[in-house]
Amino acid sequence: MSESRAQRRHSFVPLNDEAPSARPMPDHRATSDRHLVKQSSMMITSPATWDRWWTRWISILRYHTPDQLLGRLRKELRQRIAPGRVRRDVSGATWCSQHLPWSAGAEETTLEADREELVALARGRLRLLNRTEPVGKPIAWRNLSRRWLPPLWTFHLHYHDYLARWVRVVGSEPIIHDAVDSWLDVYADGGKGSRGTDPIAWHPYVISRRAFSWGMILAAGSVGSARTDRMTRSLASQIDWLSRHLERDIGGNHLWMNAAALALAGTLFSGPTANHWWHRGCSLLNAEIDLQLNDAGEHFERSPMYQLELAGYLEELASWADHRDPTQADAWRQTAKRMREFIEPLRHPDGVVCLFGDSTLDQPGMQSAGRSSGHHSGWMGNYYVHRDEQDLLVFDAGDMAADHLPAHAHADLLSFEMSLAGDRLFVDRGVFSYTGPARAEYRSSGSHNVLMLDRQDLADTWSSFRMGRRGHVVSRQSIRTQEGLWIVACHDAYAHRGIPIVERFWFLVDDGPWFCFDVMKSDDRRSHQAASRLWLAEGRRLQADGGRYRLIGPSSMAYWTPIVGPTVVTIHETTRSNHFYRTEPCLAISMVKEFSGLASLGWMVSKRPIESEPKIALVDGTWQISWAGVDGMCVARLPDRFSSLGHWGNQ
Repeated sequence: MSESRAQRRHSFVPLNDEAPSARPMPDHRATSDRHLVKQSSMMITSPATWDRWWTRWISILRYHTPDQLLGRLRKELRQRIAPGRVRRDVSGATWCSQHLPWSAGAEETTLEADREELVALARGRLRLLNRTEPVGKPIAWRNLSRRWLPPLWTFHLHYHDYLARWVRVVGSEPIIHDAVDSWLDVYADGGKGSRGTDPIAWHPYVISRRAFSWGMILAAGSVGSARTDRMTRSLASQIDWLSRHLERDIGGNHLWMNAAALALAGTLFSGPTANHWWHRGCSLLNAEIDLQLNDAGEHFERSPMYQLELAGYLEELASWADHRDPTQADAWRQTAKRMREFIEPLRHPDGVVCLFGDSTLDQPGMQSAGRSSGHHSGWMGNYYVHRDEQDLLVFDAGDMAADHLPAHAHADLLSFEMSLAGDRLFVDRGVFSYTGPARAEYRSSGSHNVLMLDRQDLADTWSSFRMGRRGHVVSRQSIRTQEGLWIVACHDAYAHRGIPIVERFWFLVDDGPWFCFDVMKSDDRRSHQAASRLWLAEGRRLQADGGRYRLIGPSSMAYWTPIVGPTVVTIHETTRSNHFYRTEPCLAISMVKEFSGLASLGWMVSKRPIESEPKIALVDGTWQISWAGVDGMCVARLPDRFSSLGHWGNQ
């Protein structure tokens, strides 16, 4: 199963070019380091053919729930036949300002940064999601909604959470009040007259987020009685609209926030209508909590960023609800605590949370000032987390997301992130935007630490938030032997390619090297291509040393080598995105091989120099790993029946 280093070759061809075997490949030992790097976008595209079109819609009908389908039908009929009207006066909802908890929430910001942003807004420019745009003086809300701006940026514009943050950190400023007044001047009646509303400013999710922002602004107590009256009347109209346009066609974090906003309104207002909002919001929110969180406290959309965001809003809602129902408020606090506790093991030693799914570091709590350490090894929901002080492996062995809601899922089955000696080593590529070619590229399998077969993604992701054909995790297990820890999981994403199961094995040696290898077996005699991708953390440099590589980090060094051949190794110079609309240069490693029948592809990483070439071989029908240890050659054998494919037989 293993070949000599002289047999290995570098490829200078990105995976989205012609097959590596179609070009001559010079011996890597005669190649200087500066020639090891290839510029590449590394995007793998799939044409939208007719068969792909109908399979996508079959997937929508197959995976979406009846509530979602009926919700979408009602939404379309309402928009076409009888669009809802904005009620300016909502009877039965009276503002009760005596219950405003000004101290709710916590900010991760600096006074200087917020003052700079306020000065910029006074000059007609606003920075959101790391992107500065001209917005006018006063803010030209309607024109900005019509301009070609990223929808995510425009949504954040109308959340008004930046206004609430400025009030809490800087204090009440005229520019903040002017921004609210200018918004009310345009959108107090919905923004489009008596029929219909502005689709962004009055989007149900936007209203849900803005309700919390306005609550904080009003809690400051310095907006004046006239402005308070305008804001509270508009807020009541928005909540009334929201109650008639709940996002049941989407569900997930959107419906969660809709319910939270209704419950919030039940604490901000009094009267029979406010009581109705409170009871309906509580009932819906508690039902969604039960549906969307598993026993471990993991949110079913499987995005650490959104999980922390939902936990934050739940904590804020609990602060508002203390005066109305302390028992319910405490229950929400406990749920938020459970959600945050689930995220903690997914934190690298430097405090950065793994960027699985749609996750960036823009959300408060995604990176901490302290360092994480300790010892832990076991399953956490759908993740296997192995932490040994400053070494960390987080192996994502769950499905990409809930099948009926893959909006924030990526094609990343069996991906992982890793730190060694306190420095992040292998990481997810992150998220750049929610629209355009970058959205497709960052969601593709090529942007994750996964195995791809025949240049096909693990899922057919399309239209920014949709997903057609997809794979699922079939099984996962772990076992500790005398030699070390074995972890395995498998998926069926390539069954349509004649490869029913793909397995990813981990073997972790205590205070020794870590091994990762993928095994696949085709049912036909066709030739297939296997490609494994590894994304290095920003700041990591790479040096080649024969068939081995030194991965140089900020304060440590790791040693990496492929262990199964014949393998073509390619080094890509590319970018990743820890933050929306911002990129950082990084390197990525690709391994490619052609195979038919049974094949494997893998690598080894160590904190110590690799003295001799590690090997993987089939011995008596099971996998055996050998490597040079501190005290000589070491051998580890995969436990019997520790595989979904059964007895392998000898190659």
